[in-house]
Amino acid sequence: MAEMFRHLAPSYDRINRVISLGGDLRWRRWAADEAMRSKPGLVLDLATGTGKMAKAVQLRGGKVVAVDLSPGMLDIARKKECGATTLLLGHVLKLPFQDNSFDALTIAFALRDFPGLAGPFRECYRVLRPGGKLVCLELSRPRRWAALLHHLYMKRAVPTIGWWLGGRAKDYRFLPHSVAHFPAAPELARLLESAGFRQVHFRRLAAGAVAIHCGCKENG
Repeated sequence: MAEMFRHLAPSYDRINRVISLGGDLRWRRWAADEAMRSKPGLVLDLATGTGKMAKAVQLRGGKVVAVDLSPGMLDIARKKECGATTLLLGHVLKLPFQDNSFDALTIAFALRDFPGLAGPFRECYRVLRPGGKLVCLELSRPRRWAALLHHLYMKRAVPTIGWWLGGRAKDYRFLPHSVAHFPAAPELARLLESAGFRQVHFRRLAAGAVAIHCGCKENG
């Protein structure tokens, strides 16, 4: 996975902007609004990539620590001055932080890259302070009327666009498979509840092709 993102890093932002039809920044802004609703003091952005989610949080007054497993992605985040006070190389499954360290956590378009969600959610819960909020922005399964069109776009058009804009087509062929095997929005909400999160809710975007999930760590 780290090798794939090393290749993707130089063209990652440009490709995502095009294949999302310009929606990716808007969705991150909405996710950042959710994370900052309770005015958290310290926010952790997981799998930050080139730092766009961290930047959205920072622009809303958040103090951000960002983590990613790809040195190439972190180099770009530094060059773009993503707004994070600290950028660290690290893995979501073994975060280099003590328990109860952050008031809010964000993660955007990265959950699908893990073989299971129990480990990432367990680590998220561990490093959140009681009452803290987790905000997940992720691709999802679109509503039934849009499912076929979405599948064809992801399978046929996205790899070609990725190659045309300087990436490797094979790095984008996994997207339809990863979305098809990723939990639908209601199921992902249940998994968050199973991990201990409360006040879990989600918001569908782009006819259901994207969703924002939120959950809070219990107080006490």
